[in-house]
Amino acid sequence: MKPDFAEAARPNVEKWFGPGELMEHFLEGLRSAGLDIPPQKS
Repeated sequence: MKPDFAEAARPNVEKWFGPGELMEHFLEGLRSAGLDIPPQKS
């Protein structure tokens, strides 16, 4: 439904879960479902 979600997933999910392990766990679930979410930039 939203073609640019993968690029904006981290900041959008962080609004709900906050930074940390829970957010990363959620993003890993999206990755395992096939969404190509880039890793966090250092």
